[in-house]
Amino acid sequence: MKDMSLVMKEAHRLTKEIKKEFPNVDYKLQLGICMSYLLNGEGENEMVELEGTEKQVKWALDIRKEILEIATKNNLKRTLEVIKKEEKAVFFIDNFKFATSKILDAYKKFECAFKFEMKLEEIETFKKYGW
Repeated sequence: MKDMSLVMKEAHRLTKEIKKEFPNVDYKLQLGICMSYLLNGEGENEMVELEGTEKQVKWALDIRKEILEIATKNNLKRTLEVIKKEEKAVFFIDNFKFATSKILDAYKKFECAFKFEMKLEEIETFKKYGW
């Protein structure tokens, strides 16, 4: 089940953007359309905007792009989920700075991403059994 407060915030954000671009749009009607769009999963693949300094965000966007390619290509589902939802630029820099390395080959980059996926699986298992 989706967190309704997050859905409402995102629906309002989208509605404001649309209203700014198209001033004649009825706000309440557009809000309902945006909520429907979000609740039906249409917005699921969009990633959140990153927070941090301008330099951090720029670097994190490059990192996120690389990790998305690696995770998608190798079907690392948990990693994809985390990457799409993470808001902090520092998270990408701390966990995946290897992704933009010119020295590491594709296999080494995959290996690092795979280790992150296994860490997520381990955490999920611990939570499942209450450890």
